[in-house]
Amino acid sequence: MSVLKWLSAHMSDLRHALRVGVAAIFSLAIVHALHLTQGYWTILTAVLVVQSSVGGSMKFAIDRMIGTVGGAVYGAVIAAFMPHDHGMAQYITLLIGVMPPAVLASINPSFRIAPVTVVIVLFSTAAQEINVFMYAVERVLEIGLGSILGLAVSLVILPARAHGIIMAQAASILGLYAGLLNDLSGGAERSLIGAQMDKIRAAITKIETVADEAKRERKTYVTGEPDPDPLLRNLRRLRHDLVMFSRAVTQALPSPAAERLQPYIRNVSDAAQQSMRDAIGALSTRSAMKPITAFDEALAAYNGEVSAIRADHILRELPVNTVSRLFTLGFVLDQLHQNLSDLVDRIGEFEQKAKGITV
Repeated sequence: MSVLKWLSAHMSDLRHALRVGVAAIFSLAIVHALHLTQGYWTILTAVLVVQSSVGGSMKFAIDRMIGTVGGAVYGAVIAAFMPHDHGMAQYITLLIGVMPPAVLASINPSFRIAPVTVVIVLFSTAAQEINVFMYAVERVLEIGLGSILGLAVSLVILPARAHGIIMAQAASILGLYAGLLNDLSGGAERSLIGAQMDKIRAAITKIETVADEAKRERKTYVTGEPDPDPLLRNLRRLRHDLVMFSRAVTQALPSPAAERLQPYIRNVSDAAQQSMRDAIGALSTRSAMKPITAFDEALAAYNGEVSAIRADHILRELPVNTVSRLFTLGFVLDQLHQNLSDLVDRIGEFEQKAKGITV
């Protein structure tokens, strides 16, 4: 049973491994069929191009070609007109060869492979044995073949769309949010809260990378899924809400406000967690998310109790900083309500697209 669970948990990784294997085998067959002298570049490129999503493969293939063509052309020109076979000339040629492409790569990351290509063109043993321009052309062709093959495999063999990955990662992030809310309401230690925040920060960074790949898929009409940016903005806002909620509830309220408000805060937290779990289920099944009715009721009850405390003049007995924290908490809960409502709409966009409804 544990093996089956592991296979189920790593199914996307196994599909990626299969795509890499297919790309490697097909590229080797092409190398043999065309009798390429430096065929390992084709195999290496095909393997590298196959990324975890189609959008990622497209980006890598394009960047690989841009850097290779630019570096090969520039390196061939430098090699043809500057001596680089011995002595100080090698150092001077190397500097002139790699520095301009390095500047270009710092400006545009698509050229980051260009300096490496220049070095290969200048000092490769094969380049010394044949005409340097022919070597540059052969290298571009080999890289081009590998890029095309790797991209083709990504599109045909169990393709993984970036949007699908975003849905899974968004569900994972919402799971982290619900866990954090539970820890905060349960009075977990600061170290545990900090570890949870670090996980959330890393997950947000990861999903932002995949979102760039999803945009590339949309631009090239590989997919017709909705723009993922609104969902990402919603996840960021929810994260900000949780950070503010953490600051407001980490320090316990003094009596008698604590005895009266703590149960209501817990109910609001529980309702928010349930809404997030509903969102996870909706993302997993591409269905509509349930309305946040329970959260509405819990928040209304909390606000009613705050009004009752104010009517009982209890706030007058509390320190100014405590009253400020209560007002901050009220603001945070209102923002959380707004962003959970927005999450319902964002998930609805994906659900409508799954049903074929234009959004």
